[in-house]
Formats: sequence, structure tokens, C-alpha cells
Amino acid sequence: MTGLWRWITENKEALTAVGTVAGAVVTLAVVVVAAIYAVFTRRLVGAARTQAEASLKQAQVTQRMFEASHRPYLNVQPSRMLFLGRENFVFAFSLRNRGSLPAALVRWHATLSRNGETVAEWRRDEADAGVTIFPGYSHEIEFQLGSGSGVVEPPPSSLEIEVVVEYRGVPESHYTTRLSADTRAGSWGARSLDVQ
Repeated sequence: MTGLWRWITENKEALTAVGTVAGAVVTLAVVVVAAIYAVFTRRLVGAARTQAEASLKQAQVTQRMFEASHRPYLNVQPSRMLFLGRENFVFAFSLRNRGSLPAALVRWHATLSRNGETVAEWRRDEADAGVTIFPGYSHEIEFQLGSGSGVVEPPPSSLEIEVVVEYRGVPESHYTTRLSADTRAGSWGARSLDVQ
């Protein structure tokens, strides 16, 4: 062992240089490996972020699909329209829930027009506020102009009525159904029905 020790002592400067070079090579290798890890980690973070954004979009689409298939759908259907004279008529409409969840009425209003000019407007009756209509069931609302009694006549062809019903399903979800109807050939006919 003394021979080895003597050789180390005689060549200590060279061995120190070799050790220094080896340490530098190892340090350089560690730096290169750390840089490669940093690049791959950055790529993984980017991929994870992209995947998280895609997952969020998918969750939002799934939520919209669920809400579209699990919500109340109120159909506004004219149920009784009696024209009893120029300023005397009765109008009733039925709200039928064709959805899968109950609908709670928030408000409704109806506008009667003749030749594009508003003749009368009605706002929700307090008795109808908060009425809940369960799936498959209906609720009828009636309003009138004048006495509501007299001889039934065919309505003039220039009458139009628009009924807008606002309701909610689960908390924070508000919906609207709009019915437009007019008189055609002496009777009432729905012109459009829009559910949002």
C-alpha cells in the first residue's frame, strides 16, 4: 500500500486536475440533465393546462346538455278566446309543463294589439306568482277586457296578442316562453311559440 500512496503523492497535481475535470464533467452532466428535466416539466405543465382546459369545456358542455334535457318547458296554449264586442273579450291560456322538472312562475304579461297599436296590457296576477307547475300538469290563466259577458262574435282580423311567461326551474335558471297569436279567418291562431 505504501507504493500506491507514494504514486498518489508523486502525481497529486495530475490527480487533482483529473478530479477537477471529472467533477466539472459530472456537474455539467447534472446541469444538462436538470435542463432536460426543466424542458420536459414545462411541456408537461403545458399539456396538463391544455388537458384541464379541455376538461373544463367538456364539463360545461355536459352541464348544458344536462340542463337542456332536465328542465321545465312551459308550453303556452290558447285555451279560450271569446270576442264579445269591440272592447269586450275574454282570453285564457294554459301553461303546460312538458319538461322533466317543475316550473315556478315568476311573472307573465300579455299585450293585445289592433293594427299594431296596443289596446290593452295585463301583468301577472298576484294569485299566479309562485305557482308551481309539475311535469305533465297545466295551469290556466284568464284575463278579460270589458265585462266579459255578452254575445260571442267572430274577432276582427286585425287583433294580435302576445303572451310572455317567465319561469324558473332549479335555482338560478330562468326561462321564457313567448306566444304570438292573431285572428285569421274569424278565429284565433298561434303565429309563433318561442321557448328559451
